[in-house]
Amino acid sequence: MRKAFTLAEVLITLGIIGVVAALTMPALIAKYQKQVTITKLKKVYSILNQAMKLSEVDNGDYDTWDTTLSASDYVDKYWLPYFKVMKVCDTYKACGYSKSAPFIAPNGTADVTSVVIVTNRKTFVTTDGTLYSIWTIDGILGPSDDIVVDLNYSKPPNQWGRDVFRFTRVAGKGVLTKSYDTPDLS
Repeated sequence: MRKAFTLAEVLITLGIIGVVAALTMPALIAKYQKQVTITKLKKVYSILNQAMKLSEVDNGDYDTWDTTLSASDYVDKYWLPYFKVMKVCDTYKACGYSKSAPFIAPNGTADVTSVVIVTNRKTFVTTDGTLYSIWTIDGILGPSDDIVVDLNYSKPPNQWGRDVFRFTRVAGKGVLTKSYDTPDLS
């Protein structure tokens, strides 16, 4: 007589495996998505710092850049040539967003930060699908570039800290995440 598993035993085993998989898959997916975000954020950080350094080679030290230029002219001169730009957005709709202030605060409430403000900000999308919105702030600590980045362009969730991040230039350190060691100027 041959020994074998009964159909009931096989089905129970498969059921247990299914339950364990159902319990662990969300955690594995969340961990994977977090790692993807971290990798994209590191890439953006590197691209921003490389763009700034290349611009300094061509245009002199960052502290000497002409912040009296219009936002559009400033970004056109000091930043845009150092990115692989797919398109420049003149409106939030051109950027693929359904409203001008599409971002969500970490607590889930609507944020007031606009994607495009033609008078003081230049917004563009790079070939890797990342949106950059750069503007100059001439504040109490001197000129500073404030850069909003949406890692996945206009795709959801458009939430600060998940796929939308803010960077700024910190004297002597390059481009860092906003509020790294400076007060929020916005």
